[in-house]
Amino acid sequence: MGFLFKVLLIFAVIYMALSFLGRILFGTKRKPQASPYSRNSQQQQKEPETQEDRILDYQKKSFETTDAVDVEFEEIKQKDSM
Repeated sequence: MGFLFKVLLIFAVIYMALSFLGRILFGTKRKPQASPYSRNSQQQQKEPETQEDRILDYQKKSFETTDAVDVEFEEIKQKDSM
């Protein structure tokens, strides 16, 4: 049991040393843990780039929020011309 523990400990030390050297040589960093508060700031929508995009976004939003209105239709019959 002591031999197995020593082997695992040696592998863990070698892994940590190689990962540390890799970070130093290649400049890679660990990604920080994403907290729920930082996700909101990352997912903010970008501002539209042009005036047309802003107008279209506004029209889409206003169209989606309008209520449906019932309309009565009159049927128009065309006379058969013979």
